[in-house]
Amino acid sequence: MSWGWVPAAVLVAGLAVALVVVATTSNMQLRILNQIHADAASTHDVGGTYVQGWISPQFNPLVDGRLRLLTPLLTFVYLLSATAFGAFLIGAVRGSAAWPRPVRLLAGFLPGYLMTLAPLQVLFAATSFTTASRIALVAVPALALLTQRRALAATATGLRHDGD
Repeated sequence: MSWGWVPAAVLVAGLAVALVVVATTSNMQLRILNQIHADAASTHDVGGTYVQGWISPQFNPLVDGRLRLLTPLLTFVYLLSATAFGAFLIGAVRGSAAWPRPVRLLAGFLPGYLMTLAPLQVLFAATSFTTASRIALVAVPALALLTQRRALAATATGLRHDGD
């Protein structure tokens, strides 16, 4: 019996539980959740050193009126792109072709994330936050598409020739 469906089932069950808790809690609204989490982004005088962009409302997605659908959508694109980078290392592991697809997908995330971490840190240190974020939002998915172009072409060809 294949157990490849277990990680996806756990993820869906966790999201369902979170949705039920939020939906059944009285006086729970998106604006109230935004206000609760806005304090998480505030700075506290511990070390006295803060990144300018973190405390600025221009860059903080949790301040009032800044929570948009675009933020989680772009986050998902970035995380999927990082997973595409990690797929190369997972493909080099002996026997990984026999792993279920969700397991290979989850296993590819960590090495891909670690591969993108250092170049993005250098980029953000070298340029302004706005410039670096725009470069990263274009470059990371573009490089992921370039590195996975053979797999994408094979999938597209397989879908085109599929009788269903």
